[in-house]
Amino acid sequence: MKALRWYGMGDIRLEEVPEPSPGDGDVKIKVTWCGVCGGDVNSYELGSTTIPTKRPHPRTGKIAPITLGHEFSGDVAEIGKGVRDINVGDKVVIRPTLVCYKCYWCKKAQYVQCSTLATIGLAADGGFAPYVIVPSDCVYRIPDKLSYEVASFCEPLAVCLHACKRGGLNSGDTAAIIGAGPIGLLTLKQRKQSAQQRFL
Repeated sequence: MKALRWYGMGDIRLEEVPEPSPGDGDVKIKVTWCGVCGGDVNSYELGSTTIPTKRPHPRTGKIAPITLGHEFSGDVAEIGKGVRDINVGDKVVIRPTLVCYKCYWCKKAQYVQCSTLATIGLAADGGFAPYVIVPSDCVYRIPDKLSYEVASFCEPLAVCLHACKRGGLNSGDTAAIIGAGPIGLLTLKQRKQSAQQRFL
């Protein structure tokens, strides 16, 4: 299968790679839609501090080249041994963070601070390919009526919702959103909709 792989700054290659198979606890997803994150663009233009280049990542064992893409949706094509509550054919999105659930931060539910945090599409192969392997704890079923394109916004939208929640904003409050990229615009949209819902 073809995959878009990051080798280094200014060096992304579309190349043939073997089709992956799920291991125990893994899910194989047939990718239908994958967004391009600003982080993907930065990795190409400026290089990456999160893609392992000198030694394998401690959580994934992967080292560049890495298949990019962490904002994706698709269908479950195959499940590994021990996977429950996810079935072949399910329409899904993924949470791209790979965490240990055992370190100090994970035990405090501060997963993005995990001592061995990795991200699908940066420290593990991602969705810029027809198929990708994802741990089952990172896979979420979505309604059939939700389009694959809209579903691919789940990860950036989660960032927006988290920011609004942490900011403690209420209807009528004034806030500055620095940057009008996808996350800034989604944050603005989310705040408008939340305010409208409170008055209905």
